[in-house]
Amino acid sequence: MVDFMFITPLWLLAMLPAIVLAFWLIRSRSKQGLIAAHIATGLGLEQSRASHLPKLLLFSWIFGCIALAGPSWQQQERPAFQLQSARVLVLDMSRSLYATDIKPNRLTQLKYKALDLLPKWKEGTTGLVAFAGDAYTLSPLTTDSQTLADLVQNLSPEIMPFQGGNLPAGIEQAIQLMKEAGHQQGDVIVLADDIDTDQLTALNNHLSGQPWRISVLAVGTQQGSPITQPDGTLLKDNSGVTVMATTNLSGLQSLARSTEGVFSALRQDNQDVDAIANFSLTSSSEINSSEANGKQLSSRINNGFWLLPFVLLPLLGLFRKGWLFSLALLVLPLTPSQPALAASISAPLQNANQQGYESFQQQDYQQAASQFSSKEWQGVAHYQAGEYQQAIDSLQGIDTANAKYNLANALAQNGQLEDAKSAYQSLLKESPDADDIKKNLAIVEHALEQQKQQQQKEQQQKDGSNNQQPDDQQKNDQNSPDKKGNDPSNSNPSSDGEPSSGEKNSDQSASDKTQSEQGKPEQQSQPEEAQSQGQPSPEEQAQNEQRQEQPTSDEANQTSQQESKTEPASDTDGVENDNAHAKTASMAQDSDNTQHVDPNLRKLEQIQSQGDPSFLLKAQMLLQAQQKESPNKVKKSW
Repeated sequence: MVDFMFITPLWLLAMLPAIVLAFWLIRSRSKQGLIAAHIATGLGLEQSRASHLPKLLLFSWIFGCIALAGPSWQQQERPAFQLQSARVLVLDMSRSLYATDIKPNRLTQLKYKALDLLPKWKEGTTGLVAFAGDAYTLSPLTTDSQTLADLVQNLSPEIMPFQGGNLPAGIEQAIQLMKEAGHQQGDVIVLADDIDTDQLTALNNHLSGQPWRISVLAVGTQQGSPITQPDGTLLKDNSGVTVMATTNLSGLQSLARSTEGVFSALRQDNQDVDAIANFSLTSSSEINSSEANGKQLSSRINNGFWLLPFVLLPLLGLFRKGWLFSLALLVLPLTPSQPALAASISAPLQNANQQGYESFQQQDYQQAASQFSSKEWQGVAHYQAGEYQQAIDSLQGIDTANAKYNLANALAQNGQLEDAKSAYQSLLKESPDADDIKKNLAIVEHALEQQKQQQQKEQQQKDGSNNQQPDDQQKNDQNSPDKKGNDPSNSNPSSDGEPSSGEKNSDQSASDKTQSEQGKPEQQSQPEEAQSQGQPSPEEQAQNEQRQEQPTSDEANQTSQQESKTEPASDTDGVENDNAHAKTASMAQDSDNTQHVDPNLRKLEQIQSQGDPSFLLKAQMLLQAQQKESPNKVKKSW
C-alpha cells in the first residue's frame, strides 16, 4: 500500500454532489410533518416507511467515483515504442525569393511558413537543407525544432555559395541525408517558388518507384513580379532586361502528385501548413521498438474494476417497471459520438456530392474534387487546393452568379488578368452594389497597370541601351586623335635638333590642357621633363620593377632605353629609391605570409565580435562546397 495512488484523482471531486445530497436527506428527515404523529394515527394517515433507494443510489455514486478515480497499487513494465518518422525540410534560397508579388516578399513568407511547420512535428526527426545553385545540409536529422528555427531565421540568398535554382540537387541532398540516418522511406517537404521542365522530367524519372514522397508548398504567383535586390535595384539578365520571377505552380503540383505527396499554394489562413504537417505525420510513419536496447516503460495498473460490484449491486433495485427504460433515456444522450464509425456506416447511403462535401469539410480538397459530381463544387474544391487551371475548366459554362464569381477569382489567381477583369465587369453589370466584386476588380486593374508600367520601363531601358552604343562609339572615335597626340613618341626630341624653350612650354601647356580635359591629372611631384616627354620618373621605375615578378626581355629593353633618355637623378632621389625598394620588399613578404589564408575563412575570426550567425552558416556551406564537385550550370542564375 506504500505505492497506492489515484491515476485520475479529479474524479473524486464528483463525490461533492453526493455529499451535498446526503446532507439534504438527513435534514429533510429531521423535519416534523404538518400533522402531528398522534393525530395522523387517529385519522388513519400513517406515514409510509422511508424508502432506502436514495441511500442505495448515494452508496453506488460514491463507489463509482472512487472507481473512476483509478485506485492503483501495482505497476506493469512494458517495452517502449517510439514513432520514428523522418522528414527533411528543403528551402529555396535563390534570388527570385526577393520578388514582391507576395508581400513583403517571397523570402519573408517562406520563412514564416517554415517556422510554422517546425512546431507541428512533435514526433520523429527533422533535417534542414537549403539550395540555390547547389544544395547544402544545414542540420542533420534532429528532434530539436528550436535549433532548426534559429537556422531558418538567418538564411538568405546572399550567403549561398552558388546562385541559381537547382531544386533537384536539394531533393537529392535530402534523400541522401535520410539514407545516411538509416531510413528507407520518408518525406521531403519543399518550400520553393519555381521548377523548370527539364528539372521536373529528371526528378520524375529519378523518383519513379522510390519510397520518398515530395510535398510542395509553392511560394509565389504565376504572374510574378520583378526581383528587388537588397540594395534596392532590380535584377537584370545578361542582356540588361529586368527579370520577371514567375512561379510554375503546375510543375510543382505535378512533382508532388507523381511522388504521392501533397501540394499546396501559399495561403494566408495557414491551411497549407496544416495540410502538409498532418500528411507527413499520419501517412508514412515507421514504428521502431526499442525493446532490444533494454528500454522499458512502467505504467500503473488501474484497480478500480474491483469496486464494480459495489457499484452494480445497489442498482439492482432499479429493475422495476419503468425505471430501467427511464434510466436508458437519461444516459443515452450522454454517450460519446463516434463520427468515424458513423461515417463508415453512412458512406454507402451517401451520394457523390455528399461524400465530396465531407472531404471538403475535412480540408482534403483534392479528394473532394475527385468525389464531387457537381462541376461547380469541383471548381470550388480545385480552387481551395490551389489548382486554378482545373478550377477554370470546371467553372466555365456555369451560369450561376457564384460560379461566375469563383471563375473570375480563379482567372485572377492563374495570372489571366485581362480575362478576370472582363469577368468582374460583367458581374458588376448584374450586381452593381457588390463591394467584394468592386474590390477584386480594383486589385486586378492595379496589377494590370503595374504590368504595363513594367513593360514600358523595360522597353525604355532597352531603347536607351541601344542608343548608348552608337554614342559610345562616336565618343571613342573622337578621343582617338587625342590619344595619338599624347603619345610619348610624338613629344620626344628629333635627331635634327631640340625645340626651343618656348616651344617646349607651349607643348607643356597643351599637354596639361588635354590631360585636364580627359580627367586624368598627373602627380604634382613629377619633374617637368617627365611630364613633357610622357615617361615615368626613376622612383616609379624602381617601384614598377619591384612589383613585377618576371619582366619580359622586351620590357627590360624598353626600361633601359627610357633610363638612358632620362636625366640622372640626384642623391636625394637615390635615397628615396632605396626606401621604395625596402618598402616594396616588406610588402611582398607580408603578402607571402597571408597568401595561403582563405579570405572566407579569415572572416571566421570576426564572427564572435560581430555576432552574426549568418557568417557561420555561410562558412559551413563553403566548406561543403569545397568537398563537392562544382554544380552543373543551371539555365537561370536567380
